[in-house]
This record gives sequence, C-alpha cells and structure tokens, in this order.
Amino acid sequence: MAGGKETPRQKMIGMMYLVLTALLALQVSNTVLDKFMLIDESLSQSASLSRSENQQLMRQIQDAVAKRKNKAEDLRYQTLAEELMQETEKVIQEIEGFRQEIIDATGGIDEEGNYVGANSDSEVMSIALGPGDSREGRAYSLKEILDAYRTKVNSLDTALAVAPLALGADEIERYQGTEHANKDFARLNFQNTPTVAALAVLNQIKTEVIKNEARALEILAGHVGADELSVDRVIPVVSPESKVVPLGTPYRANMMVAAYSSVAKPSYETSVGDVNITENGQGQIEFIASANDFDASGRARRVWTGTITLKTPSGDTTFTVEEEYFVSKPTMQVSAGAISSLYLNCGNKLNVQVPELGANYDPQFNVTGGDVIKSAQKGLITVVPKQAKVDMVVNNNGYFIGKESFKVRRIPMPTIKVFSGNKELDLRNGGSAPRRLILKVVPDQDFAEFSPQDARYRVTKWEFIIARGSRPVSRETFTDPEVDISRYLSAAQPGDRIVIDVKEVKRRNFRDQVENVDMGYQIFNYTLK
Repeated sequence: MAGGKETPRQKMIGMMYLVLTALLALQVSNTVLDKFMLIDESLSQSASLSRSENQQLMRQIQDAVAKRKNKAEDLRYQTLAEELMQETEKVIQEIEGFRQEIIDATGGIDEEGNYVGANSDSEVMSIALGPGDSREGRAYSLKEILDAYRTKVNSLDTALAVAPLALGADEIERYQGTEHANKDFARLNFQNTPTVAALAVLNQIKTEVIKNEARALEILAGHVGADELSVDRVIPVVSPESKVVPLGTPYRANMMVAAYSSVAKPSYETSVGDVNITENGQGQIEFIASANDFDASGRARRVWTGTITLKTPSGDTTFTVEEEYFVSKPTMQVSAGAISSLYLNCGNKLNVQVPELGANYDPQFNVTGGDVIKSAQKGLITVVPKQAKVDMVVNNNGYFIGKESFKVRRIPMPTIKVFSGNKELDLRNGGSAPRRLILKVVPDQDFAEFSPQDARYRVTKWEFIIARGSRPVSRETFTDPEVDISRYLSAAQPGDRIVIDVKEVKRRNFRDQVENVDMGYQIFNYTLK
C-alpha cells in the first residue's frame, strides 16, 4: 500500500542502495569492485522476485474483476493495471539494453562468469554520456523515459506520489556543497564509474521502478476488491515443526488460513509472543519451551493460543486457534571411554551429548571436585579431577539438563622393563653381555587407552653396576634411558651381575607438564654367562 510499511525485501533494497552510493564515493579497488558485483547480483535477484510477485498480483486483479461480473469501473482499473505493466516492461527493457551495451563494450563475460572489463570506465562514459558535451548518451534518454514513467504512475491514483527516479546532484541533499553539486543525473551516476558500479546503478534503478509498479498495483487491486479474501469457507491452520519439544529448545510453528490469498495478508497475535510475518503472508512463531513438571515418561503438556484476523467482503474476521504441545526432558549421554571412573590430576576426555537438542545444543558445564576445559566441539570436554569424587552439572541455555557423578582413581603404577635392542632381557636366567640397554616404562593398559596423553613415562636417572659377589666392580650413572654399555664391560667376567638401579622416573601429562613418579625401589639383576 502507498505510504504503508515496507516489506523486508524493500528494506533490503534500500539498504543496498545506501551501500551502493557509499561505495561510489570510494577509491575503486579490487575489493570495492567485488562489493559492487555482489550488490549487482543481489539487486538482480530481488528485482526478478519482485517482478514475479507483481505479475501474480496482476492475475489476481483480473480474477477479481471477473468474479465481480466485469463491471465497467472494474475493467477500467484492470486496463490501467495492464497498461502500467506494459510501461514497466518497456522501462525494464531499456535498462537491460543499456546494461548489455556496457557489458559488450567492455569485453563481455569470461568463462567463470566474471565481467572482463569490470573496472573499465571510459567505455561506460562513452555509452552513458555520449561524445563530449553532446548529452546524447543512453543515460540522458533513460532519464527521459524514467520521468515519463513517473508521470504515468502518478496519474493512476492520487494516493501515489512517486518521487523522481532520475535525480541530479542538485536534487539530492547529501551532495549540496560538494564537488558533485552541479552534476546532472547522467554524470552523477556514470562519470568515471567502472563497469560493475554502473551495472549495479542500473539494477538499483530497475528495482525502484518495480517497487513503484508494486505500489500502484496494490492500490488498483484495492479498487477492484482483489485485496479481499473472496472464498466460501476458511479454516485456521497451525503447523508446528514438532509437538514434542526438548527442554530449553525453541518451539516453532506456522500459522495460516487454509483458503489463502497473497494479497489479503492476515494479522496474527499469540499468547506466547510476537509473530514474524513472512513475505507470502504466513505467520511464524518461535519461543523457548520450558517446564519443570515432567510426568513419568519425561513429558510436560503445554498449550498456547492465538488469533488470525483477515479482511473478507463482509468485514474483518478473526479466528482463534489453540495448539497443544509437549515439552520433553532431554536425555544426557556421557561417553568416558571404557570405564566409569576418572583418573586423578589427568585430562579425562568426556563426550557429553543430548541428541534431542540437535542444533540448539549449547551446553554449559559446572564441575565440582575438579576443573573443566571446554573444546571447540560442543559437548567435548576435558575434566581434571582434584578430589576423590567429581560431580558434573550440565545446563543448556539456562535450563538444567542433567547431573553425572564420577569416582576418581589414582594413576596405576607403571612397569619398568629392560631391553637389549628390541629384545627384553631374560633377568631370570641371565645370558651373554648385552651391548646396549634400553629402559622402558610401560603404563597400565587401561590407563594408557583412556588417557594416552597422561601416560607418557621416561626413566631420567639410573645406575649401571657390574657386581661380583657382593662387591661392585664398576658403577656408572646415566640420565638417558638408552645407553651403549659395551665400553663398560671390559672388566666383567662370567658369573658377574649387571645391576640396574632406577633412581628417577618422570611422567609428562596432557598439559605437557613433567612430574616425578614415586615407584619405590626398582632394581634389576642380570647374570653374565
């Protein structure tokens, strides 16, 4: 309706126009050119959709006139609407011809769909302005066509007051007192303007033309009753995404009438908040489902009400709807590897998921008895126990989801094994003298599988002793767990013993911090033969 509330698409077009005029004032760079291309594409898509809606409205005008028995006055308004659409089509064709001439003159479009001469401006000026000061370019003829079109639209109804579509700088307040103040419509929009900017300007003009066509058609539709809902029977319809809604997630539903008209758009009210009106007239509601009175099956019944009001030939009609839905209590699933307890001072990785919440899952964790470290993946956390028991409470968007408790175990003691190369020494039976000794710290298998980043051990100090009877023959201290001992065996005899006394073992945890491991006495004997 003229002077009425703008649709979301019209608001978007207005915003893109502001961006377009701002970009025109900037120094042109590749980044700016990319922005022009995006604006041009968006305006083109919007213009196409708006034009299709106008054609649908024209068909509704024709249907309304036929239903009202082709009254002479109604036929007059129908003729005016048809003539308007013909005039609009002529203007659109002129703009498209202008665009195509610029595209062709600047090299056309490459295989990837980009304009070859995207930043060309001399060809644009030649086409738009004409040679010299001749004022024979297409921009001047386009202004004449736009002025004539505006006059035509304004003559249709006194309620229409279409503003000029081809303004010079002297008619635009923002240009007063600037270097552009004396530029006419053609020079303001096309002088020193690169190809992609000129194409975006033309698309913006086209969207303004189609927007004014829509305003005029809506007024003409009102004269012939095309904005009334002329059906014999209508029923209200509520279409929820689901009647069962997990706690803390949005309840979504569409409200509409079964006998639908895209012109006679209903108005909506509900007991649960505002209604978002889509461009095709549907009402969409969304609110966060809440409850604390779940039954034995984990559900809580709720009801919301609403009204749908629409215009009919006999006046406004209001329908009342009442919709039942159920809030379900989410089920929390916690995966902690193959065990139900956690390890003290270790990074225990937990995967906490609530499948019912889907994309609305955004958990908050509160852990007592330890620390919690969140990751980039929702639900994947690391718990570091500090006490013998850890309690974890999970909330989602402020709603309690569940609580889980874990027992905490101390880290099981690892085992030290002695190798000669790749073969473990036979400490029980002894054997020939080894050339190289390797001391390996083997973690508990369950612990290593559950928390591999915490099960990294290393012998950092040990003594190598050659003993004969109860007397040591030689003694060496090493800090590396792998040592070539061949040079220390020159004094050894059959029957001597190699004694390995482990003095120090360290563990590197998931934070890459190193700590001592108290393993008590770790002494190994190997008899030489």
